[in-house]
Amino acid sequence: MYMTILTTTLGDGLAEPVGVRFGKHKYAVKGFLIDKTFYRSYEVSMVVFTTALILALLFMHSFHGVGLAMMIILFPLAMTLTEAKSPHTWDTPFLFFVGNLIITAAYLL
Repeated sequence: MYMTILTTTLGDGLAEPVGVRFGKHKYAVKGFLIDKTFYRSYEVSMVVFTTALILALLFMHSFHGVGLAMMIILFPLAMTLTEAKSPHTWDTPFLFFVGNLIITAAYLL
């Protein structure tokens, strides 16, 4: 569970300053229950991916076999796509749900 918390707080937390400073390549995201479009950047998504990958490598001693492969391949990719596609201001609950789902599946395998 630390992996999900750290990915969400560090990766998504660093998203704001990285997006402001380096966010040149933008894509649109809808808001939740409002008809407004918000913009995120690919640079921000790379921060989430990199954070999730580093954490997966740091915690890899907790997993083995298929679970280890899931954590190194699936966890960073799923967290990045979740952050990228979740409705604006609702990315944190979605990140917690998806991250913990993957970690639980990897641990049980």
